[in-house]
Amino acid sequence: MHRSLTSKNSTWLQRFLVAILVLGIFVRLINLDRKVYWFDEGFTSLRVGGYVIREVVQQTFNGKIIDVSDFRQYLSPNHNRNWLDTIESLAIEDPQHPPLYYLMLRQWMQWFGNSVTAIRSLSAVTSLLVFPCIYWLCRELFPSSPLTGWMTIALVAISPFHVLYAQEARQYSLWTVTILLSSAALLQAKRCYSQLNWGIYAIAIASALYTFLFSAFVAIAHGIYIFVSENSCRRWRWTKAVRAYLLATSIALAIFTPWLAIAIHNYGRLRDSTNWISAAKISACQLVFSWGNTIRLIFFNATNLDFLILPLTLILVGYAAYFTYRFSERKVWLFLFTLFGGTALCLAIPDFITQGQRTLQARFLIPCYLSIQIVVAYLLTTKIVSPHFPQWQRKIWLWIAIAIFIGGIFSSTKISYSEAAWNKGKNQNDPEIARIINQAARPLVVVSNYQSLYDCNATYLFSFSHLLNPNVKLLLVNQQNIAIDPAQFSNVFLYNPCGLTDFKSRFAREFLALISRLETEQNYIIEPINVEQSNVIWSLKSV
Repeated sequence: MHRSLTSKNSTWLQRFLVAILVLGIFVRLINLDRKVYWFDEGFTSLRVGGYVIREVVQQTFNGKIIDVSDFRQYLSPNHNRNWLDTIESLAIEDPQHPPLYYLMLRQWMQWFGNSVTAIRSLSAVTSLLVFPCIYWLCRELFPSSPLTGWMTIALVAISPFHVLYAQEARQYSLWTVTILLSSAALLQAKRCYSQLNWGIYAIAIASALYTFLFSAFVAIAHGIYIFVSENSCRRWRWTKAVRAYLLATSIALAIFTPWLAIAIHNYGRLRDSTNWISAAKISACQLVFSWGNTIRLIFFNATNLDFLILPLTLILVGYAAYFTYRFSERKVWLFLFTLFGGTALCLAIPDFITQGQRTLQARFLIPCYLSIQIVVAYLLTTKIVSPHFPQWQRKIWLWIAIAIFIGGIFSSTKISYSEAAWNKGKNQNDPEIARIINQAARPLVVVSNYQSLYDCNATYLFSFSHLLNPNVKLLLVNQQNIAIDPAQFSNVFLYNPCGLTDFKSRFAREFLALISRLETEQNYIIEPINVEQSNVIWSLKSV
């Protein structure tokens, strides 16, 4: 199909898309401290500080009353630890997370401070690099249609999914940038063969690997694309592009070898820290049904109209994939389909075998989401401005695009102004709990730790401490030696986020034993405070 565009249509549409981009930048940069600083972000702070959980527990859970600032010193760069400690912390406890983002954040915090706004601003600023990178990728795919690049930018700009992770202190905005950068660099190197271009690709894919381990799936997808595009089913050719790809990925793998060796050496720790993926057994039917919701997240938040929006979104994405295959060049649909399939299959196959939930973690599917957004952008652009379609069809697709943008603007704005988004369920009541504590006179928060590496009260405190005022005191104990002077504190609270994990019956039994000991030995009346998530915060009153 001929791709000529009407100049009048493309001009006003481009201006409209630029306005959407400006709005997308705005919602990324505002209210960075509004959303709850949640569980995973607490671990980001711990890694940046260069500590491991065991050290923090040993040095703070000793029965002594401390200030919130005393605890938070373990969660930001300080003179006691350097960048090597950050790497060591990751290597010991989180080898599944390579160090590039954490080292960048450590330096960022040294420049701009350790407030929630400062911590999250690195992700927000990094997310702005997505726009030139995805435009470059679209120009490589659609050199005769720059408007497709602008349409893709607009869809990403007001995507609630991308806005959410642009305001989170995790590595996923950086991963998005490295996926796009390596993909665009690959297509440029294939189009304009040179050692420099392939060297850029090698560095880009190495950076992606040092950002997130699932970048290996992206590299595999790139390899499949190169091998298939350079060869036909009848004849195998060992072309320059094939040799260059293998050399570039070998260089990238060599650069990544130090961390790969660490991950292999600490495989037991890596397995234990990711076993939650297969802990909840999910049937194949549940998986397939849930995939629709993960696709919807690209464009819209959950609403009361999901019964209508969900099937329409799936129809749109399915038709966009068909339209791209039917009317775009082979190199275009082949690249986008392999980028999607490389990650989707590598995650879905283990899920079907082990009944895991890898494909239900939206952040793992970023390469798939980017592919979907590009094919939808290609469909909308072509349908709206191509003179080969009747005017009534162009008008219909224009209104479809407007509806998508209105939904995206509403969803991304809601994400930007919300306190607890859909991926922060563990901590959805933390803002309310923190307000109760911060508004109390002379508050003391008692936290008793449980001997478990993850999901224990100490690890929840990494994030929760960021919500507490400086005047709040902490009494951190290991279920023993809880001595409280009632005259010193007007309000005493018992913080027990492990109450959320009701399947951990040992924690429940230990907490009930602690309450019994406080009631019988120290004459306290202990009552739960009414919040949506029960058994999290309790009030202690002396008899």
